[in-house]
Amino acid sequence: MLGGVGVQAPADKTTLSPPKLKRNWDVRSGFGIKGAFCVYTGEGLATFDAKFEFWNEAKEPLWNQFAAIFLAAPKGAVPAALGIYHPVLALPPFYITNVQVTEVEGWSLVTPGKWQTRVSFLQYRPAEPFKPVKTEPGVPAVEKSTVAKPKTVQEIRMEEARAKLNEAVAEGARIRARST
Repeated sequence: MLGGVGVQAPADKTTLSPPKLKRNWDVRSGFGIKGAFCVYTGEGLATFDAKFEFWNEAKEPLWNQFAAIFLAAPKGAVPAALGIYHPVLALPPFYITNVQVTEVEGWSLVTPGKWQTRVSFLQYRPAEPFKPVKTEPGVPAVEKSTVAKPKTVQEIRMEEARAKLNEAVAEGARIRARST
């Protein structure tokens, strides 16, 4: 349904391309540093195409009338947004209910007796104020730990001697405890 309630494009077959929804990011990097941080600046407008195919000549006048009303841009005025309904477009994350026509291709002969045209659409959504928010990383940052200082051979020998001495002291304490 395009242009209003109950108005259907008079094509023998209509095929929609998958809508594409762009999210807008402001990538900010500092001077002389690696990496950057991203600021989400809002959701863009979705785009999609509709391919209209014809093989029944009786629909040509109906298409011409439809195109004159809904696809032709008024002279000297900004084209109005068109209401649209398709189950795929109405679902999340798209929520497309109004569109602007961005391109209308001329007719092309696909096979003998079969013609097609393509119309490109841009989602229409009135502007809403948006406050950019700095995004936080989804993966927690790595915690820094103290770096182990390398030991000299003398420090290693001292630690081994200290361990042997502590062992001998503990053994002596056990012997004294048994003898008493």
